[in-house]
Amino acid sequence: METIQNLIGVLKSQLKLLEELNSIIEKEKYYITHWEIDRVIETVKQKDTVIYKDRVLDEAREKYIKKYCLMNGLSGNNLNDLIEHLEDSPEKSEIVELKNKLTELAAKTHNENLAIKMLYSTNLRLISDFFDKIGVTTGISYTSNGTKAAKLASFTRSA
Repeated sequence: METIQNLIGVLKSQLKLLEELNSIIEKEKYYITHWEIDRVIETVKQKDTVIYKDRVLDEAREKYIKKYCLMNGLSGNNLNDLIEHLEDSPEKSEIVELKNKLTELAAKTHNENLAIKMLYSTNLRLISDFFDKIGVTTGISYTSNGTKAAKLASFTRSA
């Protein structure tokens, strides 16, 4: 039972981290849309820290699941196998509830990340179009043998 309690503790910690990550992502979206570049950089650093912590918790979760499966002679090594093996108990209910919350929050995080990617893409296109309109172009060109060569920024006058 100690292994199950440790697993529940890890799942709760992961849920808190994922909630924190979603909060950071919301801030990042705001900063991107308001062109607050310094704050965007701060939030990216915060996201990296949270993601690192989550990786550590992921390893702990996997360790406890494997330990439980080995102790009980289970062939599977994932949370669903563990849940199937547990008899109806408060621990099983808690693990199922935490799993559902984590899955729901992970889906929300995924959708928010897609929205942020679209914002970055749109902003980059706006910046590129602006520079094209004022005559400063950058990009990648190819040499005669097909290798990439950076095209330097240039300023051209229009007649």
